Amino acid sequence: MAFELFDQKGANMSAKTIATINKYNVLILNAATTRIYKIQEYNFANIYYDKETMKIGFKFLHDMEESSFKLTAAKNHYTIYISLTSFLKYHNLKLKETRKYLMIKDDESGLYVFDISKPLKTPLRKKKTPKIGQPV
Repeated sequence: MAFELFDQKGANMSAKTIATINKYNVLILNAATTRIYKIQEYNFANIYYDKETMKIGFKFLHDMEESSFKLTAAKNHYTIYISLTSFLKYHNLKLKETRKYLMIKDDESGLYVFDISKPLKTPLRKKKTPKIGQPV
């Protein structure tokens, strides 16, 4: 029998490249997205929007440019956050609740994109209601 070291501690084991925009207008790229597309190697991103297709695109950058957004990494270095408040307001995009989207690499444009008109269907988490007589 041969033992193999598990070296993916803290990694989201989902193979789906997910981009989430939460109700606070923060984009969250999951660990699978950053590992597969090697986004953790970058510090900034230029953000694009196609009004016709309702797709948001990202070009990840090593160095800051005038119009670039800062990438903020979580402690695990694989979950990435980007504040989209100014971008969403400029394009008059009002997202009132947290939504997840499938992010893909668009070979034609070279951008990493997701379609905000097609959120992934995810089940809502059920709130646990305590039984009478049990501590909350």
